[in-house]
Amino acid sequence: MGKRKNKKHEEKRKDLAWKDIVKENMLMENYYKAQCIVDENEWGHFIEVCRKDLPSTFRITKIRGHAMDLLKSLKDGYINKITSSDVNDAIPSEKTEEEPENEQDLLLEPIAWYPDELAWTSNLSRRFIRRSDILHKLHNFLVEDSECGAITRQEAVSMIPPMLLDIKPHHLVLDMCAAPGSKTAQIIELMHENQHEALPTGALIANDADHKRCYMLTHQAKRLNTPCVIITNHDASIFPKLILKNESGENEALSFDRVLCDVPCSGDGTLRKNPLIWSKWTPHMGIALHQLQIRILIRGLEMLKIGGRLVYSTCSFNPIENEAVLSHVLLQSKNAVQLVDCSNEIPDLKRKPGLLNWKVFNKQGMELKFFEETGKPSLIKPSMFPPSIEEAKSINLQFCLRIYPHLQDTGGFFVAVLEKKAELPWSKVMHATNETIGIKNFDDVQNRKSLDSETPADSVVEEINNQIVADLDVNAKTSDEVSSEPVKKKFKRGSIKEDPYIFLSEDDPDINAIRVFYNLSDDLPSKQLLVRSLGTGKKRHIYLVSKAVHNIMTHNKNIRIINTGVRIVTRSALKAGTNDHGVEYRLVQEGINLIIKYISSRIITISYNDMLMLLSNFDLPFEKLSQEAQTALTSVEMGCIIWLFKAEAKCTISSDLWFCGHQGKKVVQCMLSKEERKHFLRLLAAPIPEDFHLQFKRIATQNKDDLNEE
Repeated sequence: MGKRKNKKHEEKRKDLAWKDIVKENMLMENYYKAQCIVDENEWGHFIEVCRKDLPSTFRITKIRGHAMDLLKSLKDGYINKITSSDVNDAIPSEKTEEEPENEQDLLLEPIAWYPDELAWTSNLSRRFIRRSDILHKLHNFLVEDSECGAITRQEAVSMIPPMLLDIKPHHLVLDMCAAPGSKTAQIIELMHENQHEALPTGALIANDADHKRCYMLTHQAKRLNTPCVIITNHDASIFPKLILKNESGENEALSFDRVLCDVPCSGDGTLRKNPLIWSKWTPHMGIALHQLQIRILIRGLEMLKIGGRLVYSTCSFNPIENEAVLSHVLLQSKNAVQLVDCSNEIPDLKRKPGLLNWKVFNKQGMELKFFEETGKPSLIKPSMFPPSIEEAKSINLQFCLRIYPHLQDTGGFFVAVLEKKAELPWSKVMHATNETIGIKNFDDVQNRKSLDSETPADSVVEEINNQIVADLDVNAKTSDEVSSEPVKKKFKRGSIKEDPYIFLSEDDPDINAIRVFYNLSDDLPSKQLLVRSLGTGKKRHIYLVSKAVHNIMTHNKNIRIINTGVRIVTRSALKAGTNDHGVEYRLVQEGINLIIKYISSRIITISYNDMLMLLSNFDLPFEKLSQEAQTALTSVEMGCIIWLFKAEAKCTISSDLWFCGHQGKKVVQCMLSKEERKHFLRLLAAPIPEDFHLQFKRIATQNKDDLNEE
């Protein structure tokens, strides 16, 4: 108890400390005034909004097929029930020490430029939640549905890059700096769009250089239960060259249809949610990352198909991290890469064009008109200085998108869309060099990393001096996440070992036993099943990956895979079935939609009332079910079963639901997590039982193996 009290006091002190931050920095304000990032008559409004707290935003996930049902549930169950009295009760008549003076009235509305009202913005803070019952329930709804993957909390401007990628289900996509993963989740949704029956034929590689952040990325991706994703851990600037077999059985380079290049940046566009930036900002925060950003962009373009699209983005206002990076690479590409005019895409999004000119300042805030003025060795490089106005116009820098907080009450953001028109000039040189030195097969090329990341002599990028960066107190951030912690040392290659993924043989005895028990069809792609284990003991989980992911994994042993696949079965403590065909594996909910089309037995159709009973109770006696369900159960031996609810005309959902279940001697169960049960009860406009949490705690304690998915 004492620790909890101390923790509360620490949190309170932390909150007060954040409120004490003075949101002023004349060096930053003068810097951006000089850059003319907004018109002079907009500056006052711009800086005023920058000092306000950022509203929270969330998206309704489309991949599950019930997005519009959930939107209706959100509106009917919560938003339409919020009255003026709820709002008024939530606003105290007098401000206390904990209530900031600039706190705004309740905001809860759809984001104007996001399709189908599936993204919302809200300033639902603790002061609203604790004073209104309906707002408290809405908050719980958002938290719990986020946990089960039905909702993704994501900053509004962070939703823009995936939308501009123009992703199709057949595309091979690379997310170079993906953690913590909200953009990755959005890419997954776009790949699965309009693919309710068939899986996408494409694949997504979501990569991050930070090993620990890869697990945050894994958590985001696994909520969506897709077999089309591989999560990797590599330095994006030297991401390894990948191969695939062509129709002739020969190795050829794997290139991507789409690449998201959301690079590490200074993050000053996030100052509304990270007020520490006000006190720490210096001009060198962007300068220190400029060369790394160039390297990542170049590597992304090297791996992009001709005709493919790459989106470059940062959460920074700084032209040194934005237009300077793009202008340098575009001029080096000699028209092999071009900016795309996106003025007609996302029409309701308010944006400003990219800058054609900018200024370079040293650490002290002094302007440098020419590179030669830098004098002693410095992080300032020639590539940071603007090209001539004619050159800037020739490469269409105005096609870049600049998103400012005062335009639509968001964070700050920069986005540029590039299309690869031809082979890169330095790639031609590399290919010629490879032929000259006699590299005969692709494996030789993979082993020559110096060639893999080589660029033209005048655009070779130096490594950032880690000590200088640390001295500058620079924290490299991607636009998904901002942290005030110091930069940590990266793990060296080979210092972290992940359990390998091992594909099962098609005649694996466990797979054959599962086939018999669940009467699986021969169409089940057995060669795409895999396990994760270093030992030779019993398999704990069996995963399924898509055909495209299987091909990538089979031919590329050099990639460091953190996670992939969707779990379709897990080993249970109790042997299912009572005859010789009983198996030790049960189906799991996360993989049910992938495997259900291969199952032709053990499916029990239930009524609306049956489903409500199963969702509301963790142990349901047989006699509580409808007579039809009881009759169906008598023809099925004990063990894992599948509950099927067919959407009815009077029902609040528009498509069928499949649930993993279990049939015991006297009771039946629905094998869903607590959050999933609540999610479906809300979709059905059904009340959540008062003893719900007590039920779950009791049953979970008795039978962890059968009720806990992880």
